[in-house]
Amino acid sequence: MKQWRGREIFRPYENEEHHARGRLCVPAFMVALLAMLCYSGEVRQAGVTVSESSINNGNDDFDSIRVAVDNLKREADALRLQVEAIRDTIALLEARHPDGAPADVHAEKRRPVVSSKDTVQFLSKENAVAFLETIRGKKRGSRERGYGGGIGAIPGMYAMCVTPVNEVIDGYLGMSDEMRNIIFPINRRYEQFFLMGINGYGALGNGLRIGGSYRGGSKSVSAHHDTALYTLEIKNGFGGFLLEKAMVKGDFNWFVGGIAGGGHVALHLFKTVEKDTASFSSPFAEQLDGEPYFQLNAPALLLELHGGFTYTMVNWFHIGIDLSTPLLLSPSGFKTPSNKRVAPFTTINPGLQFRIILGNIG
Repeated sequence: MKQWRGREIFRPYENEEHHARGRLCVPAFMVALLAMLCYSGEVRQAGVTVSESSINNGNDDFDSIRVAVDNLKREADALRLQVEAIRDTIALLEARHPDGAPADVHAEKRRPVVSSKDTVQFLSKENAVAFLETIRGKKRGSRERGYGGGIGAIPGMYAMCVTPVNEVIDGYLGMSDEMRNIIFPINRRYEQFFLMGINGYGALGNGLRIGGSYRGGSKSVSAHHDTALYTLEIKNGFGGFLLEKAMVKGDFNWFVGGIAGGGHVALHLFKTVEKDTASFSSPFAEQLDGEPYFQLNAPALLLELHGGFTYTMVNWFHIGIDLSTPLLLSPSGFKTPSNKRVAPFTTINPGLQFRIILGNIG
């Protein structure tokens, strides 16, 4: 600073501070000039670079601006969704802790954010079972699921093959002088037999049943010769291991199955001698007292198939009907008192039987 005619004159660069500012003005001016040159070369708008040549092309310019606007709209939509998710999270936290902030803030942060608008639900094992039960409409009982047991009587009418019996009568008994002229009133092929049986089984689930079964019955035919009455009693019996598969349809229980085991055919001949000249009365069962005159027995293997249905009257009482076809196989045939084997046979004996079952399954 100098004195001039009694006044102090300030020089711009005399002061050191002003001198430093003056030196900074030159670079600043150069930077501004460079920015103007760059700005004249290309213009940036909405995140998209538009060159000077693009500005000259009006259609390309509008397309670029439209693309930039679309990008901004998508970004705005994404931000809006994030804001809604944050609001839902805040509302969920306020509902869980109406009195204030949760005790464990970090635990709440670790919990997954579930939007109230999410339609995907994850079911636990218990919920899945309950959901399937609602589809089926109701829970299945033990009878429908095939668990439980039953026992009952099985009466039936069977057409038993008597061809082996006729072979014994003609080929063995007919060889003796006493029995040669005796003719029993018996059919050549099949005779009707009433067989009474019993079934008992337990169910293992899914309609599978295992148990046991037996049927047996007899029939008598008589012939009068000279002063004696000859009565031939034919006994049939079979039984074994029972296996069935059942299907429940409402109150009906349909089943198929079979029996594997053994059986026998026995012949007992009774002789009653008259004590006077009076004729014999009709041969009823009371005339078959005492020991048989002689007897023959034929053991056999059994393979039986059957199928039918039962109807549930109440949950512990069932009635039904089924068709049965037992096959009896006896390679050795009947054994005579002299240990001789006669009349081996293989027979099929169809029948119709009824079921009366007590238990929770029919």
